[in-house]
Formats: sequence, structure tokens, C-alpha cells
Amino acid sequence: MATRTPSPDADPSKRPGLTEMVSKRAPRTGKKYVVLGTGNVGLTLVEALIARGETDVVGFDIVAPRRAPAKHFTFVCGDVAKYDDVRAALAGADVAFATFALIRYQERLAHDYPVSHAVNVVGTEHVIRACVEQSVPLLVQTSTSNVVLTAAQYGREDLDEAEPYCTAKTSPNHYGWTKAQAEQLVLAANGKPLASGKGVLTTVALRPCSGIFGPSDGMIAEGTLRNLHTKGSEAVVGTGRMDWLFCEDLVYAELLAERKMADEPSAIGGQALCVCADAPLPGYDFNLALQFYYDKLTGKKTTLTIAPIWLLYTIAFFVELYARLTHRKVPGDLAKLTPCMLDAATSSYACNGAKARRVLGFEPLYTFDEAAHRTVSLWLERQGGAE
Repeated sequence: MATRTPSPDADPSKRPGLTEMVSKRAPRTGKKYVVLGTGNVGLTLVEALIARGETDVVGFDIVAPRRAPAKHFTFVCGDVAKYDDVRAALAGADVAFATFALIRYQERLAHDYPVSHAVNVVGTEHVIRACVEQSVPLLVQTSTSNVVLTAAQYGREDLDEAEPYCTAKTSPNHYGWTKAQAEQLVLAANGKPLASGKGVLTTVALRPCSGIFGPSDGMIAEGTLRNLHTKGSEAVVGTGRMDWLFCEDLVYAELLAERKMADEPSAIGGQALCVCADAPLPGYDFNLALQFYYDKLTGKKTTLTIAPIWLLYTIAFFVELYARLTHRKVPGDLAKLTPCMLDAATSSYACNGAKARRVLGFEPLYTFDEAAHRTVSLWLERQGGAE
């Protein structure tokens, strides 16, 4: 099924890398940074800020991050759904990065909606309000290409910032619809006067397209690597052609956006930008690259197979039927196997990243093979993901 062969010569160490490129193009400012959400993207962002020389970086999340930088980092435990928590975290901040999200592609039933709304929509409202009241002048939101994704868009690889937002009716799941609401709130908040009376809030939303992967992504590369490591095999959904974006590339774009907002707020404020690798691949090829570099770096021989999609959809139907009838979820990870989750995994789409290239001068730091190689290498360094 593979349409390409991973490059045996891919070597990410020959690239300048995130720290060097950020230091050149978005160097240290000495400001206070608050990163709301310290998962895969947020933690990578925290580490990049400190690596470029920032000495006052705050991470905010409902759970502690997997890794905590030894210096210049403070973690604040809190809930974005609670305004007082958010307001306290943003006290004295100069820049806020909103990287939090409840990502549940598997949910579309009405009784599941409130929790996604509370985090993705209400949480964003709280961040905007706190930025204004605490006079934080810059807000960078990590949005998603799912804000414009509908069933009618599947199969297109030219989606851009001009596409209409999805709605409650057209979004395949609660994730896309709640993030669409959140992004619109962020962009509408651009230009709001700060409570201090000195200046206004400048906002921007970056839309990573399509799957953000990295060594600590939890649900994409990390799951495949863990199974290859513990079982010696992995079964994947082979279809679904997407533009896989390395987490370090997204963070690079976010820091370029922050610099642009500070230097030329009128050139970027209130806008959305698609951040893309511009190299769409089927899901099987994505996982094949992970397997290839895992085997190369470990000397093992693992296997990759295609999961029978008809069987997965059959199971998914009954998983969702159970939830629909009982308003409860089946136990464990099986609860994630629903028809709309499979739709997300098997559908193809990609975005056009021309605007981010033009406005930010963004180009990916690595080729896809180099990013896959780096993902596997970092994952192995962190004791097989057991951080």
C-alpha cells in the first residue's frame, strides 16, 4: 500500500533546528511568557522559549507537564474553565500562548458537547478576558484546520484561510465546532483596549494542518512507537491523506508570529494563518516512516499492518450506540473508537500554507523524513516514552 519509501539518509542533525532558527529570527525578548496548555505543543514551546534565553516562563494546565525545565520555568496548576485560575496565571504576563484544547474527534453526541464547550470555548473566553483585564498585549492561539472542515471538504488539498467556518450542523465532531467558535472569539478580540489604558490586545490564530506529531503527542506518533516498542507490531488505519506537521515546526511558526505581532501588529493582528508542511501523505506512509526509523535506530525488526476498516467501523457503530443509549462510555481506549473518529482517520484533506510563508517567512525546519527520524530519536531518548 505504501506510495513512498522513507529516506535512509535522512539526518535531522544536519539542520539548524528549532533553537538556532528561533534565536536568529525570533530572538530573546526578556518578556514574561505564559503558555496555557503544557501538552505536546505547549511543552515544546516552553522549552523553545527557555532555549532562546527567556528567563520568566510560566506553564498553566490542569495536570503537570511530563517534563519540567530545571530553570526559568514555573508551573501553575489550574483549569481554563475557571476564570479566577486563568486571571491569576496571566498576572504580569507580556505574552500569552493558548495551546490548550480538548481534542475529541470521537465525540459528536449531544450529551458529550458540554465538556468540549467548557474547555475550548469558555476557556478561550476566559483567556481573552484575562488578557484584557491583566493588560497582556499579545495573544497567540493554537487553532486547528478543523475549524473549516466539513464532510464537503474531504478530498481537497487546497483549503485556506478564506474557507467558511464549520457549524454545529456541518462539523463532523464537537472538536471542530468548538474550536471554530474559539478562533472566532480570538480574532474578534484583536484591538480590544487593555485595562491599563496603555495599548490594545493583538491576537492571531495559527491553524496547524492536519495532524501535529512529535515524540510526546499522545495520540499519533507516540501510540505507534509504543506498540512497536512493546509488541513489535502495530496495526494502523492506512487511508487518510493528510499534511503531517511536526510539533517543532508549529512552535517555530508560533514564535515567528509573536515576533511579527510585536514588530508589525497591523500586518498580522486579527488574522488566521494555516501552518503546513505542504507534503501530504497517506496514514500508512506516515506510520511506515516511524517504523522505518524505529527499526533503524534500535536494530529491531517490527511489523506494520493495515487494520480491517470494515471491522473497525462495525465495532465503532456499537461503541457509539452504547453511548447513545446509556449516556455512558464503554471502558478504556475502546471508547475512542467511534464512527466520527474513523471518519477523521480515513478522510483526506490538506491546507495551503502560502499565507504563513508570505506573512511570517515560515518554512518547515525539517523534511518529513527528517522530522519522523527526529521524533523516533527523541522518543527513544526519553526511555521509550515512559516520561
